[in-house]
Order: sequence, then structure tokens, then C-alpha cells
Amino acid sequence: MSALEDPKAKSWTSTLRFYLTAVAVLVACLSSFAFLFLVPFVIDPAFSTLFAEFADEPTTCVTESSEYKEGMSNCTWSSCREGCTREIFQCTQIYVKYTAADEQVPHTSIPLYPNVKGCGYPPEVNCTEFNENYSTPGTIFPCYYSKLMPDLALTTLDLEKVKLDLIYAIAIPWSLFLVSILYLLITYAGMSKPDPKVDEQVEVKASKGTSKVSASNSMKSLSKSYQHGASKAREEPDDKGQRRITRLPECGCISSEAVLSPTPTHHQNFYRY
Repeated sequence: MSALEDPKAKSWTSTLRFYLTAVAVLVACLSSFAFLFLVPFVIDPAFSTLFAEFADEPTTCVTESSEYKEGMSNCTWSSCREGCTREIFQCTQIYVKYTAADEQVPHTSIPLYPNVKGCGYPPEVNCTEFNENYSTPGTIFPCYYSKLMPDLALTTLDLEKVKLDLIYAIAIPWSLFLVSILYLLITYAGMSKPDPKVDEQVEVKASKGTSKVSASNSMKSLSKSYQHGASKAREEPDDKGQRRITRLPECGCISSEAVLSPTPTHHQNFYRY
């Protein structure tokens, strides 16, 4: 017996399809939400880093000054911030100077950041260590500068890691989303496609039902014909006739006449007192 004809196999297939569909919908939703979450934290900083055209080789930076401030009105920016979404009420602003490789005049009073966004999460970004290492005036350290934005200096830069993070942040969520949608489309197309074997079974059942109805109608017709013949044999009127009784004075008898409509033939029975 094939899988289509086996009710247990058909039920198991339907159950498996239901769970796979639920998993596909869940994966599609989670991957889309993950992509939206990665846009401000990974994708946008990665594009900003790549488009800023940072120098491949670091230059020498010197800390000019640093300021510690409190209050939202005073903390318009911070060299390092743990958490990219929360408001800052305490900040440390570090200014450095550097000289580009193809220039002789140094750039002064340049804000220093750990990355393009100036924020992050431990352990990758630790603002306490960052401030201790770079906030002291006169501190010398290597830094990276941007050719398009000279007023930006970074302490660390790994372009290969930035590219890999960008590829993973785009490829993984989109791959999961597309695979889930493709499965749903294939499943829907397979469910909506007519099955010739199932249609053949439906036609066979319909023909059997029609045969039973025809046989029942034939039996009813034969029963009516038999009843009509029996009524004729007993000289009794059927359901379409009437019986009329008249008295004949000349012979002193009663005439029982069965009048059939529309047949003009009459059957008369005479009874003598």
C-alpha cells in the first residue's frame, strides 16, 4: 500500500509538514529581527569604517589633553562609551595630535576613539582601561587616521575583521531568511498542485455512489410496478383512480366501478342483494 493510501503515513506526513512549516516561519522571523538588530551595531559601523579610508599603516599619536565631565549638557561626546544606546552622564574627552605620512603639518586637537562609533561592549571595549591608557597628557601610542575625515583618530583597527563581521552579519541572516521563504513557497506550491491519484480515488468513490443511487431508484420503480400490477390483478384502483358505486334499479344490483384516470377502461363488479 502506497503512502497516499495509508492513513497513518499520510497523518505522519501532515504532522511533519506542519512542524517544518512552523520552524521555517520562526527562522524567517528571527533572522529578519537579527538583521535589523545588527544594522546599527555591526553593519553601519563596518560600512563607515570601510568608507572612511583609514591608512593601512598607523601613525604616531600624542595625547594633548583630556577632560572629565559630568551631566548630559556637558557630555556631548565621549572618547569611550560602554553601550551604544544608553545616555551618558559621565564622559572623558581625550584630544590627541598626529602627523599624516604625506604631510608635514600635524593635526591637533583630534578626538580619540576606540572605533568609528566610539562605543562598544566588554570585553572588546573596556572604557576604564581605555581612559587609563590614553588620557594622560604626553602619552605616545600608534593610532589610525582617516583620509576622508582627518578629525578622527582610532586606537585600534583591523580591516580584515571588519570585513568578516560585515559579511557574516549580512550573509547569515539573509541566507536563513531566503531558505525559509523558499521552503514555504515550495511547500505551498506542492500542496496546491492537484494529485492525479487522489483525484482518481475521488472519481471512483463518486461513481460508486452514483451506482448505488441508480440501483435504489431502480428498486423503487420495480416496487411501484409490482404494486400496480397487484392492484390490477385484484381489480382494485391504484393511487391514481377512484371507486364509484351506483344502484341499478332494473336489476336490483349494485355496480362497483373503478374509474382510472386518464385510462378510459372501467372495471365493474356486480353484487346482488
